[in-house]
Amino acid sequence: MKKQVLSILLVLVMSFCACAISSADQATNTGKTASLTLYADFSFDIIEEKQITVPFENEPASRSLIAFALADGLSDWTGLDFKLNDVSFPDEKSVLVDWSKDSTLISGIGDRAFKEDFHFYDAVSLNWFMMDSLAATLKNNLGITAVYYQSNGQPITFLNPEDMAALGLPVLPVDQPYEGSAFFIAHAGGKGEEAGHDGEQITEGVFFNSLLTSDPGENLSPCEAASGLYNLVLKDKLVQGTDYSKENPMFITCVDVTDIDGEEFYLLSVSGAFNTKAWEYAVGCSSDSQDVYLLSETGNQLIGSLLELGQGDKMPE
Repeated sequence: MKKQVLSILLVLVMSFCACAISSADQATNTGKTASLTLYADFSFDIIEEKQITVPFENEPASRSLIAFALADGLSDWTGLDFKLNDVSFPDEKSVLVDWSKDSTLISGIGDRAFKEDFHFYDAVSLNWFMMDSLAATLKNNLGITAVYYQSNGQPITFLNPEDMAALGLPVLPVDQPYEGSAFFIAHAGGKGEEAGHDGEQITEGVFFNSLLTSDPGENLSPCEAASGLYNLVLKDKLVQGTDYSKENPMFITCVDVTDIDGEEFYLLSVSGAFNTKAWEYAVGCSSDSQDVYLLSETGNQLIGSLLELGQGDKMPE
């Protein structure tokens, strides 16, 4: 009799535990929010993170819904439009992203009002930032290793194909995974890592590339302007004692020609592991006037002149 009572009690206890476990699982699976991490990838291992909480009607949310929520989160954070048409998963470790024609990546900068810390002076930097950031965000949140990009079912084409071609990516085929800007730049023209940025080396660990193809004539060449900028402002100034090397390079890219007070200036974009954002400088083209300006949203700040290379200590804090 005692054995029968014990058996009945054991069954009741096991039934109660099973019900309790089932209830716990159900509570977990019907949660209304998910914690996600956004990644703003400025290339060359310069990444900023932001935690967000996203509500979902059902839990667990599908991977597609999470991907769309991540893209929306990047839009809200950066002020750029990461609008997507569709997201699909060919297998457990891959994602295929279809960018909308209305996204900033496809439609361009336009008259967009940039949010603080996310201002881009050239389309190339913006293209890399958007593709790098979405890829990093999807990989880290969804546990995938390969990201494929397309737009309306077609290969990604850019508004500035010549500029992107100079840095290794004129068009991104649908069946080619996006390996990241550092990969494409390093393999631009098949020249290898040391020759990314056209292989023009200003000094150890400092590389130069120009998106301009015209002959400067008697004016200062873009490479001479970049070299002068390095020696006047950048050398030992951005990070005290930094050893710029192949592992931690500085990149100076001439992206355009701009006008300041009626004079032509080279627009130089400076990026690298020393800072979380790209610096933008304007260097005068004329051999008579080689003023250097630091460009910002609050105005252009005169730093000095390449004709007076001893004034590099005027680099602003």
